Amino acid sequence: MIERATVPKENRAHQDSFEQQRDTWRRAYAEAPSVRERFPQLERLTIDIRFCDVKRLGTYSPQMRGFGASAKAFFAFECPRTLCLQGGFDLDPIVQGLFTSNQAKSSGKLQCQGRLHSPHNDNAHCRLELHYAIHLVYEVSESTTVGRPGARSGKRSGS
Repeated sequence: MIERATVPKENRAHQDSFEQQRDTWRRAYAEAPSVRERFPQLERLTIDIRFCDVKRLGTYSPQMRGFGASAKAFFAFECPRTLCLQGGFDLDPIVQGLFTSNQAKSSGKLQCQGRLHSPHNDNAHCRLELHYAIHLVYEVSESTTVGRPGARSGKRSGS
């Protein structure tokens, strides 16, 4: 680890900002309830994401995230750019909207609103795009299951 005395003052401020950002993400994740607690009728959900870098500063792998009932209901993703401050993508309102309207799928894109820390251009906007596809799978309640055709109960009528 770098000692603070050897780090220039302006770099120390940025280093502290990145540490604070990581701590904020960790705390938010730790405090999130489970999917089951937040969305009781949800069996699981998947989020497919891919990044589109219009600035062509990097290449980022597509990802698929699966959330079962016991997983944390935390649907925000950090910006994958290592020098992005105050950025990221919050899919929580989209998941909440799908659940509230009893829909199963949504897709679209979000743009990172963070800023890039660079020795050449401080405070440049990140603008990395996240393209997403969300799929919710709801639990099927027993009252909605259909019995087998021709199945009979244990009692016979007329005996």
